[in-house]
Amino acid sequence: MSLLSSLPTYWNPAGRFAVGATVFLPTFAVLALAKSAPGKLSDQVETTRAQRIAYALHAAYFVSCVLTFEVAIDSPPMAATGAPPPKPDNLFWQMTCLSGEVFFVATTALACMACQTQVPRWSLLVPLAQTAYNLKNTLIWCFLYSTFSPVGKPIALMYADGVMIAMLTAIYLHHFFTARAVKKEK
Repeated sequence: MSLLSSLPTYWNPAGRFAVGATVFLPTFAVLALAKSAPGKLSDQVETTRAQRIAYALHAAYFVSCVLTFEVAIDSPPMAATGAPPPKPDNLFWQMTCLSGEVFFVATTALACMACQTQVPRWSLLVPLAQTAYNLKNTLIWCFLYSTFSPVGKPIALMYADGVMIAMLTAIYLHHFFTARAVKKEK
């Protein structure tokens, strides 16, 4: 008997394989971007004003996510997506803390990048990795919900999130492929 077969029924109606397969979408996207980078990933590149504004907006959005997941998950707007279990256990508590942690780390990286006039090209993959994963989530939450949602409904709040993340992705992709390398001084 395998470990997976001894576990209780998986909670997501799409099943472990389908959910696991969706994780490969952002993974392949980031690997493809890293491989197709114009120049070396270690090159310093200029950060445009538009890029810094996008980083700042993204960071500000994520500050609200830290507070939402850790402090107000049972309040609007999150209450519109569902409710905490009647008797939350340590797994629910852990997931809210880990969500806050990931958003905090992303906020820190984006805020630091927003303050720079140049960054290493590899660091441009950080917001692109986040947006790739976010767009994967938008796909399953808003469009493939009949397969993936435990309640068979889309998460309506995430349509707006998807639009914003798509716009940020476009800015980040444009910058990734057009950022000018900074010449090294000797």
